[in-house]
Amino acid sequence: MILPYPYDTPQKRRPTPADREQLWEDGNFVGGAMILVITLLSFLFSIVATVLVANGILAADDLTSDTLGLSNTQFLLLYGAVYAASMGLPTLLSLLLFRKRLPKFSGRPRLTITLNAAFIGIGACILANIVANIFSSVLEQYGFYLPDAPSFLEATPQSLAVNLLVMALLPAVLEELLFRVTLLGTLRRYGDGLAVLLSALLFGVMHGYAAQSLFAFLVGLVLGWLTVATGNVSVAVAIHFCNNALSIVLEYARMQLSETEGNILSALCMYGLLLLGLVLFIVTAVRRSPLMRLPQKGELKAGACIGRLTATPLMILALVLLVLRAAYTNFCT
Repeated sequence: MILPYPYDTPQKRRPTPADREQLWEDGNFVGGAMILVITLLSFLFSIVATVLVANGILAADDLTSDTLGLSNTQFLLLYGAVYAASMGLPTLLSLLLFRKRLPKFSGRPRLTITLNAAFIGIGACILANIVANIFSSVLEQYGFYLPDAPSFLEATPQSLAVNLLVMALLPAVLEELLFRVTLLGTLRRYGDGLAVLLSALLFGVMHGYAAQSLFAFLVGLVLGWLTVATGNVSVAVAIHFCNNALSIVLEYARMQLSETEGNILSALCMYGLLLLGLVLFIVTAVRRSPLMRLPQKGELKAGACIGRLTATPLMILALVLLVLRAAYTNFCT
């Protein structure tokens, strides 16, 4: 069944004093969570590395190494632990500080709806990646280059397992818990469309680089839409995991194959999943599946909601930090 939605009033109205108080609280809550995320992602790993050097676990020269002088697997495990804290603590601390409960997305859609949503989402991720690559190519003409992401994958099953855990599973669970459950769930009282849009924007800008931000924003829209439509965040988690895991598995497979065989395999997987997602999207639209339902609208005017949410002190600080982080990432690295 689809998660019931309590805000089904077609008439828009201006915020009452109680509404303004709720908007103030929710704006500060979302802003506070984002401040914690930005701060921890920016500084926690450096702090941990410095502490390890100070205690003699790492040598000072190791700080200039891509892996801190550790093996790829050791570095990934350390990175995974720090990343889990950087993404998990903001959710926990913001809920505790603002005395909120974790919003629930516990709907149980039919298996066919779940499978359709999963494959449509994976296909949408691939399409978003194509769009982001085109955008990145345009930016390169103006001197903005997306740096090559370091790879810590080795041609061993152990390395594959660690990469899937750290680079695929952890982001899928922790990022969806923060953005699609905590933030989107908090903002749903103002309408599904507004909640999906704002949570996707924050998800995109958090990624820093322009092309990555565009990709994350587009994916965030799809994951938010499917979370609302199915009433279950596990679909978004599965799509997020599969999107990350696919690139890891294909890279691992290419290590075992020739260059030509690897290219063929990648093309078959990517374009095959894209085509399947497109076909299922058309089928669900024609059959008027619950996945295609229009977002429920909130009672308040969207402009008033956005204005008051973004005018709170913590949200203003969060937006400033996001802009500064994006500027530093795109212009200074």
